[in-house]
Amino acid sequence: LVHTMWPAKDVWAAGIVEVDLRPVREGQNFVVKWRSKPVFIRKRTPDMIEASKKDDPVAPSMREPATDAERCKKPEWLIMIGVCTHLGCIPQPD
Repeated sequence: LVHTMWPAKDVWAAGIVEVDLRPVREGQNFVVKWRSKPVFIRKRTPDMIEASKKDDPVAPSMREPATDAERCKKPEWLIMIGVCTHLGCIPQPD
């Protein structure tokens, strides 16, 4: 019974994206598509990581509070989905 409620194999496969991150240099942005949405990947420098940690005290006041360590399991990698909820536009990475 439980197995019949699982998604079909083609639906399951559509949700999986494998990305080779080896060529991404420190400080570089990289964009991939996942379910037709952009996913921004940034290999952060130590300075970027420290700057992000300085914002941790304001995390409780955010709509979805989380510290940098909670959002980034591997501190050097920042991975975000990029979809504007206002008009559905796609932000451009800097």
